[in-house]
Amino acid sequence: MVGLPEGVTAVKTKRATYYYWHPHRGTDRAGKRIPLGKDPTDPEFWNKLKEVRGFCEKSAEGTFNRLVDDYLASKSFERRRPRTQENYRLHLERIKEAWGTMQVSGLTVAGIYALRAQYEATPVAANHLVSVLRTLLKWGLQHGYGTTNPAREIEPIQIEDEENAKPWPEWVYDFIVKNAPEDIRRGTILGRACGQRISDWVKFGKKNRKDDGIAIKIGKLRDKDHIIPLMKHQLAELDSWSCSDTGPWVISVANRTMTADAWRAALNRYIARTPELKSAEIAPHGLRAMAAIDRKMAGGENRAIGANLRMSTQIVERYIRHIDELKLARGVRDQMEDFARAGKV
Repeated sequence: MVGLPEGVTAVKTKRATYYYWHPHRGTDRAGKRIPLGKDPTDPEFWNKLKEVRGFCEKSAEGTFNRLVDDYLASKSFERRRPRTQENYRLHLERIKEAWGTMQVSGLTVAGIYALRAQYEATPVAANHLVSVLRTLLKWGLQHGYGTTNPAREIEPIQIEDEENAKPWPEWVYDFIVKNAPEDIRRGTILGRACGQRISDWVKFGKKNRKDDGIAIKIGKLRDKDHIIPLMKHQLAELDSWSCSDTGPWVISVANRTMTADAWRAALNRYIARTPELKSAEIAPHGLRAMAAIDRKMAGGENRAIGANLRMSTQIVERYIRHIDELKLARGVRDQMEDFARAGKV
């Protein structure tokens, strides 16, 4: 399916799907919806969209609006496969929405990281956005837009293997909670308590505290409200943290908000400079596995754990298999110790 830019809605009927330009739908800012047609792969669909969004007028020289328009009309873009074109259009629209009237020459590395952070909940898509931007800027350099390509300096988000994430050893978790800087300490506690992805919990704060847990919105279910119940000692810990009414609990040592990349980098730097942790092989996603294991050890059923943490039953089962591995390893150790005490080894 073609990716649709923000403001475009689809209405399905028995005969066909109709598309409309209807920004701010469901709010008091919504206006009359404007039909765009039935086929988003038809160039006329995109011409209508440009027209209703006011893109028919010639964009100012040197801006991202002009660069994107010129690139879409180029032979380089035309030679790409239809499916690739559809994918590129999605990301190019996002680039326009972010920087449309800005001069291409004014783009910075920091600006690119800031845009990517908005989409890091889906790291593959976030990385591809930067890839498309890199291609766009490279083409732009050949046609008089800007003098550098800052997208070349962007390191891709490391894609963690969610299904095979391993829980942290308890001694590592305890050591970090007791000794790490506050930003790393808070993230470690919060990640294990809520069991959500790092790209989500770095944004959690007082605004998410509700009743006996953390209130979140489920994007896949049209931002349906959901509460993750926590234990009393976890709630007491979170409630003891200083935090503005709208800001996040986890902030950097420089008192700035953190992206998933920033927290992950801070954790890695701390491990690298801490001799006691040199042998520790951990990743932030291991905290998500620990959350599932904690609930299983407390007697939770797999489906209930999945519903509580908003993860599939299959993922829960992959995480909790580490419980059996741990029990088996401890059993072998106990047998060896019994043999040793009996003088058999």
